[in-house]
Amino acid sequence: MTSNLLIAQPVITLQKATQLPFFQSITALEYFDRSIMAIGNDATRIFVLNENHEVLDSLSLFDYPKKIGKPLGNAGIQATAIVTVANNPALLIMGSGEQRTDKSDIWLFPLKGKTYSELYTPALTIPDFFKRIRKMGVAQISIEGAAEVNGRIVLANAAATTNDINHFIVTEFDFWAKGAMADITVIELKVPPTKNIRVTGLEFDAKEDLLLFSASSINNSNGYIGIIQQASKKMKQPTIATNYLLSLHDKVPALNGQKLQSICLGKSTIPGEIIIHVCAIDANSQCFVYKLSMKQ
Repeated sequence: MTSNLLIAQPVITLQKATQLPFFQSITALEYFDRSIMAIGNDATRIFVLNENHEVLDSLSLFDYPKKIGKPLGNAGIQATAIVTVANNPALLIMGSGEQRTDKSDIWLFPLKGKTYSELYTPALTIPDFFKRIRKMGVAQISIEGAAEVNGRIVLANAAATTNDINHFIVTEFDFWAKGAMADITVIELKVPPTKNIRVTGLEFDAKEDLLLFSASSINNSNGYIGIIQQASKKMKQPTIATNYLLSLHDKVPALNGQKLQSICLGKSTIPGEIIIHVCAIDANSQCFVYKLSMKQ
């Protein structure tokens, strides 16, 4: 888009839909170096796709056959983000922290500067971090998305059936290392009052200063893409309003009844266009990736 101030509601069109039969559950997408990294909830590998959703490679997360859900100590991988560690890009991987033990391990997977086989040991198990968030008014922890916004990490905490409020948790880029000393801001995400949704993924468009999130209705009957304008200026506010909440019900009928799981940005050569990739699972745990075009 040519401006970060959207005048008209963006229009979304479906460009491609692909089933990923090698996944039992896909929960996170990240775009890096013209490739899409797709990660499953209980995966031991990262699958690398091109923008046509063809498999290019797979990268080992662990060198043992255990599912990742067990070593994570909670619901498995739910949130990822591209971050910078020691001047090199890395993939931040974390669990949802849903269990009352507040246990969630952080992994940093190097994307350059080291071989793919060298996965860092878990940087930190962060119980103090989640305890602090609870004390700040977030009753139920369910981290579903992450993004780096101007050198800070934004985590998306999803609403639950017993708590219909979604939150953004803004913290320092190395919060996993600072523990109880990390700066934290909790922001309530405002959505239209008629929409009972859970945020499921997060992505930041630095060029346009747009924070985009994927979301599903509580009963998975509809998927949404939310847009927040001038996002970097709002990271200290107590609340953030959603500028646009775009329903995918009519634009992507195949998504109806599926749970939208994650979102990442792709590459576009067309002025005024943003390419979005989202992933979803259906009632039979079949996984799909959708390529969308968004224009004003």
